Amino acid sequence: MMSTASSSERVASVPDSGKYLKRHLALRSVLISWEMYLIVIVAAFLRFYQLNTTEFDDDQGVIFHMARYAVTHGLIPATTNRASIGIINPPATIYLLMIPAAVSSDPLAGVFMTAFLMVVSVLLTYLFVRRYYGRVAATIAALSYATLFRAVVYSRFMWDQNFLPFFIVLFFMALFSGIIDRKKGWFLSALILLGILVQLHASTILLLVPLALAYIFAPGTIRKRDYLFGGLALFLLYFPYFANEVKIHFSDIIAYLHAPKKTVLDMEALQFYQAFLNPYKLLSEQYPLHWRVVPFIGQPSLLWQLSPYLSWSSILLELLIVISMVALLVLAFKPASRGTAGQESRTGLWGKALFYWNQLRGSPYRCALLVLLAWQIVPLLYLMRHSMQLYLHYIIFFMPGPFILLGIFIRQVIIWFEARSSRVLKHTVTYGLYTLILLIVLAQCIGTTAGVLDLDQGHYSDGAPVNNFYNDLRSLRNAVTAADQLALENHISRVYISADWPTQSALGFLSTQMHTPVTLFQDNGCAALPASNAGPAVLLMGPYPSFADTLVQRFTTATLVSKPARAGGSPFRLYIINTKAAPSASTNRLGQDLQWLGMAGGLVQYKQSSWQVSQWTLLRSAQPDYRTVYSYTLTQSIDGQNVKQECAFSALHAGDQILVPFQQKKAAQVSSKGAGLASTMDIQAASYQVQPYTFQVGPLKFLTFEDIDTPVRQLTTPAGKNALAIPTASLASPKKGK
Repeated sequence: MMSTASSSERVASVPDSGKYLKRHLALRSVLISWEMYLIVIVAAFLRFYQLNTTEFDDDQGVIFHMARYAVTHGLIPATTNRASIGIINPPATIYLLMIPAAVSSDPLAGVFMTAFLMVVSVLLTYLFVRRYYGRVAATIAALSYATLFRAVVYSRFMWDQNFLPFFIVLFFMALFSGIIDRKKGWFLSALILLGILVQLHASTILLLVPLALAYIFAPGTIRKRDYLFGGLALFLLYFPYFANEVKIHFSDIIAYLHAPKKTVLDMEALQFYQAFLNPYKLLSEQYPLHWRVVPFIGQPSLLWQLSPYLSWSSILLELLIVISMVALLVLAFKPASRGTAGQESRTGLWGKALFYWNQLRGSPYRCALLVLLAWQIVPLLYLMRHSMQLYLHYIIFFMPGPFILLGIFIRQVIIWFEARSSRVLKHTVTYGLYTLILLIVLAQCIGTTAGVLDLDQGHYSDGAPVNNFYNDLRSLRNAVTAADQLALENHISRVYISADWPTQSALGFLSTQMHTPVTLFQDNGCAALPASNAGPAVLLMGPYPSFADTLVQRFTTATLVSKPARAGGSPFRLYIINTKAAPSASTNRLGQDLQWLGMAGGLVQYKQSSWQVSQWTLLRSAQPDYRTVYSYTLTQSIDGQNVKQECAFSALHAGDQILVPFQQKKAAQVSSKGAGLASTMDIQAASYQVQPYTFQVGPLKFLTFEDIDTPVRQLTTPAGKNALAIPTASLASPKKGK
């Protein structure tokens, strides 16, 4: 059998002069290894270069805002954001991000921590593989992992599963300390790390397979107190999460378990696995997975231009990893020696099996190989039969496993030829393999550098063709800063931001750092504008035409000041607006909240639909607060038909004008007698707030991702009625929008 001796074992052969001397020599041999510093430098450059171009969409805005709020208000996170499968994630990500959030309110601090931990994961990969498989295997594993494009991309922005590789390497270091080193205490460490990993992403529950194998392969290393302390640690880790689940009666988990599921058997998991290793597969828009992986890097990119010259390296890397898995699987199951064949033959079938099992357990390195292979093979087979939609980020928890196996395989091949071949053949194979790996790593490094430059220069699509927008922090921050500076320079006291669904959380968080009071509203419903006599205001609008554009064009005089650049797509638009004069305020009022101004003449047309727009004045003010949304539900009743419209704002300012559009159904536009709309209609309104859900257990107060609605407050007229009876708009001259 091929030797698996490492440099650490050679250190152990030094005449025994105490554990301190051995550790000192081992540490010194690592510290003088020049390749380790090169690997760290390369990994750091690829992960930190122009880090301000990091993705900053809804999830990123939510998790960092939660971390910052928990720090500043002394709350214990009980959850993080919602998972792609619909359940609420446990809070490990928020705990991690509370570290940078305690230092700075700048989300770049959280991104910096993510990138830093991923650089450390590269270093840990080197140290882990070097300890057990030698310097050559460690260099190959760490350098190929450090330069993998998708590993770099997921290191450059905040997200729950992006922290996985750091803890996964620590997890396998714990397993190996039990399997190979036979150290006690590894099981406790592994349990805690697995608990953290499952909180970061549920897919890591599949790491129970390597843990179970390690449990079997490391007899006599687990103490009774490991179970006790491990259970206690998991209880503490999950207490906030399960306390929240008890409060909500496990509603999200029950909903997920009872949701209709269709199980399919396909190769999609394998396709994603390949796409993670080979970035060139996803570049073509015709590739089935292209529009399911952000950022949407395609043909305009540097990576695309280099693909004819570099794609061979990724194909070869895939092939080598497959060969590595197969060869190491054979090596792990192959009996250690044949000298005991006669003994085996005398014991019968059961005896042979028992003999083989004892022989396997007596070979720690073979057991360790099986654990590594189980990490890669078992989850991949499991995911081929799935009832949920798969995503590329489900492959993160396989990293850096493929490269560890590759490094081990190359080292084993070299050792095998060193023991059995002539000097010429041995050197030919050794330096041939070194050259091949070097070429692959260089090609991979060039391609990844090009990909990072693509991210910096916006050589990708923001996802507009599939309505799945991708935004970067630099573009969002520049747009918000430009709006704030424009207001300050022109002595304008109000800023309004029209946000779409991917940017509402991100812009909501960034707007808290503005010097000018700001109101956010959604771009597909009601709009908030300054009063017509309040002077100019600054309006920041999204990159693509929306219903808000139609309302702004109709009801304001807007001057386009600039178009803040936005990587990967159309720019933002920055206006100075003056609201057009509205009808004089009437005595018609709903509660102490809304005063009716009038109904816009004619219908507003948008996307082949007709809308009636009512104009209101806000009568109350409310300051912006963490994840607080001030909402109104207005219902229009006409000809027996009810049309509802939800209005949501981040802040309220007395005197602001609110535009409330009601979509008109065809049956409501023309009466059965052809006389048009009824002369009057009723409008009802209710008010409520959406607030973050917090709860208390004894003296402990917990923060969650979930929202709660305050009790709905029905707004009534001064006469105590629930509805206003107001005239309808004329249909004679419809106003056309985009």
